[in-house]
Amino acid sequence: MSEKADWIAILSALSSIAVAVIGFSGLLTAFRSASAPLTRLDMVYIRILLIFGLGALTFALLPLPFAAVAPERLWPTLTILLALFLLFWPVRSPIWNRARGIRPRRPRLFYGILAAQALLGLLLLLLGIRGDSDGGAYAAGVAWCLLVAMVTFVAQVFSMLPVDED
Repeated sequence: MSEKADWIAILSALSSIAVAVIGFSGLLTAFRSASAPLTRLDMVYIRILLIFGLGALTFALLPLPFAAVAPERLWPTLTILLALFLLFWPVRSPIWNRARGIRPRRPRLFYGILAAQALLGLLLLLLGIRGDSDGGAYAAGVAWCLLVAMVTFVAQVFSMLPVDED
């Protein structure tokens, strides 16, 4: 499938979704800050939305100018870059949160996502180093960034919903 798939077109579609997620995160921030001051945890979620929304957008668009230059090295090289991005955050996020005294609302979900992301990052790194990466592996990494941004967005929206205490 990967030889016949138009990965550039798929990444273009993913970039459109990333733009929408980034736009909605801006609206969410505006609505959230209008009703009450933002908490430190709100800021963490907004930061995650922006990091992974902009990460998805950047990595989805990154292959476009290089697709015709060196297609045989394009996917392995970009897959290594994406893998490094994905591997950075499972290490950095807990350190950053601990330093600020922030605990995740759903620790199992938070650490589960970090573990899955680390595994995906390691797999992509291995594929990139071996030269076995194609646009499909790379697109999966970009899709992961979008998934993390969307899960964070949904968590933020649910936290804003009123709770009926009957």
